[in-house]
Amino acid sequence: MQHPEEAKEFGVKGRKLVRERFLLTRLIADDLRLYGSLLGRRQPYEPVAQAGLAGEERDPVCGMRIDPHKALEYVYRGEGYHFCSESCRGQFKATPEYFLRAISYRS
Repeated sequence: MQHPEEAKEFGVKGRKLVRERFLLTRLIADDLRLYGSLLGRRQPYEPVAQAGLAGEERDPVCGMRIDPHKALEYVYRGEGYHFCSESCRGQFKATPEYFLRAISYRS
């Protein structure tokens, strides 16, 4: 970047996009819950809230907020799941139970 103001504006836009699209702490918490379930340990508490707004669609693999009308879809056991990319859909297809277990902790 040649202009400091341009660089600053670029950084602000980037941070805003990250906050809007990715919830890193939620994803880390989901992974920790998943590891705990794989080890057979019960969580000492039940989740009291979900990340995001009520009814907000999120990609079950990466957690990115998506528009279900524009997103890629995959039906597994009669339930439709939406994805931000072919990569996320492919990961879900390969190991759906891994991601469904993490989703069950979120709900």
